[in-house]
Amino acid sequence: MKKLLGSRIVPITIGLVLLAVMLIVQASKFPLLHKLEWMAYDLKLNATLPDKDTVNQNVVIVDIDEKSLRAEGRWPWPRDKMAKMVDQLFKQGAVVVTFDVMFSEPEINAADKIISRIDQSKAGNKTLVTHIDKIKSRFDNDAILSNSFKDRDVVLGYVFHHRENENVGILPPPLQIKSTLPENLAVLNSQGYTGNLKQLQDTAFSGGFFTVFPDADGIIRRAPLIMGFGDNIYPSLALETVRTYYVADTIDITTARLGDIDIIEHIGVGNYNIPTDAYARINVPYVGGPKSFQYISATDVINNKTRSSLENKIVLVGTSTEGIYDMRSTPVNSVYPGVEIQASIVAGILDQNFRFEPSWKDGADFLVTLVAGLVSVIALPFIGPVLLLPVMLVIGGLLVMFNIWLWQNEAIILSIASPLLTILLIGVFNIAYGFLKEATGRRQLKGIFGQYIPPELVEKMSGSLADYSFEGESREMTVLFADIRNFTTISESLSAT
Repeated sequence: MKKLLGSRIVPITIGLVLLAVMLIVQASKFPLLHKLEWMAYDLKLNATLPDKDTVNQNVVIVDIDEKSLRAEGRWPWPRDKMAKMVDQLFKQGAVVVTFDVMFSEPEINAADKIISRIDQSKAGNKTLVTHIDKIKSRFDNDAILSNSFKDRDVVLGYVFHHRENENVGILPPPLQIKSTLPENLAVLNSQGYTGNLKQLQDTAFSGGFFTVFPDADGIIRRAPLIMGFGDNIYPSLALETVRTYYVADTIDITTARLGDIDIIEHIGVGNYNIPTDAYARINVPYVGGPKSFQYISATDVINNKTRSSLENKIVLVGTSTEGIYDMRSTPVNSVYPGVEIQASIVAGILDQNFRFEPSWKDGADFLVTLVAGLVSVIALPFIGPVLLLPVMLVIGGLLVMFNIWLWQNEAIILSIASPLLTILLIGVFNIAYGFLKEATGRRQLKGIFGQYIPPELVEKMSGSLADYSFEGESREMTVLFADIRNFTTISESLSAT
C-alpha cells in the first residue's frame, strides 16, 4: 500500500493544486467562469421549459403589433385612442390592465395647434380663437385618457435609472410593507426615474417599474421585484400587477441577517411567498419563446373585434414590434418582447413557479466544487489511463443528475460549470500524467535491460511496469547458476538490491 501510494504522490499533489486554483477562481467570480455558468443555466432552462398547454391562461398580452400600426397609424397613438382601448378592455371583462409603456410627456392639444397657426391680427380670427379656446378641453387627450383610468384597476409602468437629478413625471405611492425593514437592507437602489404624467398617474390605481438589468453578456435572466428610491421601496410592474389583482394592501418582506447586512429571502403578496436572492431578484420563469402567452392585436381591441374572452383576465399592454425598440435578449430567444418578460413574472407569481438562488448559494457552490474535486483528486490517480475518461464521465454525470434534481424538484439553482470544469482539469492532467509516466517508464526499462536480457523479456516487462521495479524482493525460485570467478565471495557481502 505504501509503495502504491508513493507512486501517486505527484498526481495527488498537483490535483490538489488544481482544485485550489479552481476554488479561488470560483470565489473571485472570474468572467469566463460566469459565461460558462450562464451557458449551463440557459441549457437547463431550455431543456425544462413547460408545455405550452400549461401556460397560465389568466395572463393576456394586448399587442401593439404591425397589424395595429397599419390599421391605427404610427406610434405613439393619440391618447384618446388609448382611452378607447382601455374602455374596451374593461367592457370585455379585464380585471387589471397593466401598461408596459410610459406616458411621460404631455400630448399637444390639437386646439392649441390650430390657434398657433391662426393669424390673430384680424378681428374675425380673434373671435374664432376665442371659440376654439372654449372647446379646447374636448381635444385634451391626456384628460380623456386620465378619465378612462378612473375607478379602474390600471397599473402604469415607469423606469428607474442611475442618472441623478434627471427625474421626469412622478412616481406612484411607495409600497406599504407589513413589518419595519432593517436599516442595512440589501436592496437595489436607484438614483433617478422616468415616470408618467401626474395627471395620468394620479387617476391610475398604481404603478410599477419595468426596469430589468441584463447580465454582462446582455441577456436578461433575472429581474428585481422591488427597488429603493430615496427612503422608500417601490414594486416592479409584475409584482404590482399581482398585488392589484389580489387586492392586497400590503406586502411582506422576509429578511435574514448575513454578516453586517440584512438580506431578503422572500417577498409575500396575497397568500404567496416568492423566493428571491439576497437583493430581491428573481430568475425570470420563462415559459417558452416569443408568443407563448395569448396575444391579442391592439387594433382588434380598439375596434371591438376580439375573438377571445377577457373575462377575469390580467391584461398587459405592450409591443412585439421591433421598430418600437422594446425587444430584449433572453435565454429562450435573442429577440423577445419586453412585455412578455413581465407576463412571465406575473404568471410565475400566480403559479408559484420560481427557481431561485438561495442566500447560501455561494457556500453550496464552493462545497460541491470542493467535494467533486477531492473525489477526483483521490480516485483518478489510481485508475489506468484507459479507464480515466469513463470514470470522469460517471463522476460528472452524477453531479449533473444531482444539479438537475435540485432544479426540478427543489427549484434551487446551483452552479454546475465550476465543479464540472474542476473534474475535467484534474482528469485531463491525470490522463496526460499517466501516459507520460508510462511512456517514460518503457523507455527507461528498455534502456537499462535491453543490453543484458533478451528483447522478448524486455517487451514483456514494459507491458506491465507495475510488476517490476529496481527494489529487491524475497521470492522462492529455482535458479541455474553459472559460476563466475570470485562472484560468490563478492555477492555474499551485498544486499539483495
